[in-house]
Amino acid sequence: MNLEGRPVEVVFDTSVIIGAILESSGKEAGDASRNALEARKERPSHILRISKGIRKECEANLENRGWPSHWILKMLFAPLELKEKIKKCQYRPEDIELNVSVPEHDRHVVEAAMAVKRRGITICLVHKNPRHFKPEEMRRNHDILVLSPEEYVDP
Repeated sequence: MNLEGRPVEVVFDTSVIIGAILESSGKEAGDASRNALEARKERPSHILRISKGIRKECEANLENRGWPSHWILKMLFAPLELKEKIKKCQYRPEDIELNVSVPEHDRHVVEAAMAVKRRGITICLVHKNPRHFKPEEMRRNHDILVLSPEEYVDP
């Protein structure tokens, strides 16, 4: 599926956001997560959506590593905020009806994707382990694309 030129709202799982930070600092091998974040920046019709749950999970992960979470996330997201390419995603979990099973620790990621679902907008959920989300079921039941970072960069 070609995502170029289409309005797309993207939800990155914590694994991708933290992966981009770790890859950039040389603490993790590869560059898939970093490339996914960079690809997002280069696509003018793509908006990154981040929920309170995803942000808190990122902060906790960085703090567990002894890193200044607030400063790092601010630096990571500042270029997107300046271009208005990142938006908060607010929802009440009890208002989200999931018709697929996902691991409990990833439920908030799917809820964020469900909360931004709107007609005419493609929703992508990018996760390092997309098998957790049963991509075919997510597409069939919720019209949400589940992609790995590599698939997001080159769909």
